[in-house]
Amino acid sequence: MGLLADRGILEGTECDDGSDCPEEILPRWAAAVWLGRLIENEEPAPIESSQFEDVDPAQWWAPYVQLLWDRGVTLGCSAHSDRFCPDALATRGEMASLITRSVGLRPDAVTGFIDTSGNIHAGRIGAAAAVGITGVCPDGLYRFCPDAPIVRGEMAVALARALDLIPALPQPPAKRLAYTTLSANDEIVVMDADGSNPVLLTQNRVRDSDPVWSPDGAKIAFHSHRDNSIDLYVMDADGSNTRRLTYNSLADESPVWSPDGAKIAFVSGEDLYVMDADGSNQQRLTDNQYRDSDPVWSPDGAKIAFVSDRDGDSDVLVMNADGSGTILLTQNAAWDGEPVWSPDGAKIAFVSDRDGDREIFVMDADGSNQTQLTVNDYSDRGPQWSPADSRIVFETEPEGNWDIAVLDAETAEVVRLTDNSEWDGDPVWSPDGTRIAFESHLEGNGEIVVVDADGSNRQWLTGGDSPVTDVSPDYHDEKPVWSPDGTQIAYTSNRNIRYDVVAVDSGGANRRQLTDTNALDALPVWSPDGTRILFTSQRDGDSEIFAVNPDGSDLAKLTDNEFRDLRPSWSPDSARIAFTSTRDGDSDVYVMDADGSNVQQVTNLATTEWGPRWSPDGTQIAFESFQATGWKILAIPSEGGEPTLLTDNESYNEYPRWSPDGASLVFESDRDGDWEVFVMDADGSNQQQLTHNEVTDGRPIWSPDGARIVFHSDRDGDREIFVMDADGGNVLQLTRNDFRDEHPVWSPDGSEIAFESFRGGYWQIFVIRSDGTEIRRVAINDFHDFGLVWSPTGE
Repeated sequence: MGLLADRGILEGTECDDGSDCPEEILPRWAAAVWLGRLIENEEPAPIESSQFEDVDPAQWWAPYVQLLWDRGVTLGCSAHSDRFCPDALATRGEMASLITRSVGLRPDAVTGFIDTSGNIHAGRIGAAAAVGITGVCPDGLYRFCPDAPIVRGEMAVALARALDLIPALPQPPAKRLAYTTLSANDEIVVMDADGSNPVLLTQNRVRDSDPVWSPDGAKIAFHSHRDNSIDLYVMDADGSNTRRLTYNSLADESPVWSPDGAKIAFVSGEDLYVMDADGSNQQRLTDNQYRDSDPVWSPDGAKIAFVSDRDGDSDVLVMNADGSGTILLTQNAAWDGEPVWSPDGAKIAFVSDRDGDREIFVMDADGSNQTQLTVNDYSDRGPQWSPADSRIVFETEPEGNWDIAVLDAETAEVVRLTDNSEWDGDPVWSPDGTRIAFESHLEGNGEIVVVDADGSNRQWLTGGDSPVTDVSPDYHDEKPVWSPDGTQIAYTSNRNIRYDVVAVDSGGANRRQLTDTNALDALPVWSPDGTRILFTSQRDGDSEIFAVNPDGSDLAKLTDNEFRDLRPSWSPDSARIAFTSTRDGDSDVYVMDADGSNVQQVTNLATTEWGPRWSPDGTQIAFESFQATGWKILAIPSEGGEPTLLTDNESYNEYPRWSPDGASLVFESDRDGDWEVFVMDADGSNQQQLTHNEVTDGRPIWSPDGARIVFHSDRDGDREIFVMDADGGNVLQLTRNDFRDEHPVWSPDGSEIAFESFRGGYWQIFVIRSDGTEIRRVAINDFHDFGLVWSPTGE
């Protein structure tokens, strides 16, 4: 206050003892004097009459009040503008209006505070905050407290900022969103042979494909389109320690390990090469103007069979492993290709169209005794010799689509394993020859399936009832390959199974990935103090709860058991976490400390409990319970006790969300035949239906000030974002397009709403002003982003 005192602004307004008394409440007449001296350097002339009936012109400060009226700074203290209320206490909202009018700032509709909606001073509060004249009140984050009396020290500081005597308040940090992102590229995946524990081994925005196990199962070779070229890479079987093996401008593809794992044969451009397993000692095996492809090592590693068109058509050849001693095994005017060695190395099976369509043939390893094994009027392809005996699995096309069949190379007997209207392909034997994995399109996408060698005991490893969750309507899992010990299967996939937690500014800048694993990390939840983020992860095979700092540091595993722990929810003081767990046989609500300690079971109802949500005062937890007539909403003391049934009807009641004051809960229910938004008191009484449509209205969430509710609705034919008053009135449609917009979430200051949208063919994050203006896309990419949550602090 000394700076203002030095300028004479405080003269005559001191407290009774002559001090500045910064903690004392400021009366309106003193505020008028300070502002009048801010506007004018000279003392105003005495007045004979006043605009306000309660201002005595004889008072020495009366000319300052009149000056504020003349300049349009004050309109009085009542709607009739006939009173100034000079002895009343100035409020923080009045301070904002008086100062911004004094310095000529225009109102700003966005205040950045949750408690200014509908306040007469809201626009002026926004203007003052935008230039750093004033900020939050001492009572809480994102609150301005517009009706609270202002103390003399606060008013003095605000005036000093307006006069540039002290620095303005720094602008608040950019509001941040955390969300889950799902990559959608061709990547290499490995899973257990029963389809469980899928792990994404490669993590790029380019195509990684065609994995090949080393003979000892310790490494996987593959080709990748990273670095704007196609080269060969190798990684450990867990996806770690990836190394690039080839560097050139040609396409390096089709890596094949030698039986001892010491070397890798591959195709580069149109010739065959071999190199050591670490990429060294690369040697060119063929060098001609024709295309050589499909290298296959003999079981003893001494020879390589391959395909070449060097004599004008496609034939099968064999050479020594060093490229010498090339022998033409097939020589005719037809197409011969796809050679595979028998387990003992004595024979080679191959495909030929010499009888008019492609059939399976077999010959001795020197090219003699060529015998046709399949004879029909359609094509057969992709032979794979059983590692255990004389059987060969292959693809066959009897009705215009591809199926899987097995033939005996000695008897030529054929057994058809699949018979459907979609394509089944890429069959491969398990190492013991008892099972066959293949790719099936029966469900519309590429999926990995395993059957016994006779076609029985079919098991979907991906899709169907598999352990892998499908989240994309268009994906493929293809080209399965067994690990040498038969316990795992690697394959190529563009399925969105890699979930990571990401944070980004609400404007789209400063995107950072908080988790980077081969597991399913999803559904982040910010702590109320903004210091930690919870998420669930399946990185150890089941669902556990983890916590991480907003910059990705200090990762901590909070739960660790063989059951599913999920849907964590922070207590208002960030000290405890409620979550759902299946550890007692069914799904119940548990509470633990923020570090994962002191786990306590809160519910024990022998039903499925789900989605715990703390009340604002932390004393109650609302949750959903699946009972005989559907999902019900209950509440229970956070320390445990008897739950209270809040919704008691024969319908589904879901998604409860507390009002900011804890007095009410908004939720969705299908009690009138379709999903509508309802509200009730915290004890379940006074239930009222807020929306009335014959469509789905759902996912309601209170605004931070409790005055409005955002929700999504199908009422215009597709899903859009709507806002309404807390009593259901003044419904405003925010989005209008032909795609699904859903799961809206308020920003902490209530000025913006983030939501998920399927426009563009991917789930993307958008932010829109709460009045429906200034929509923008936050994350620009070609994969799914969802599960968005705002940082409560903006940091």
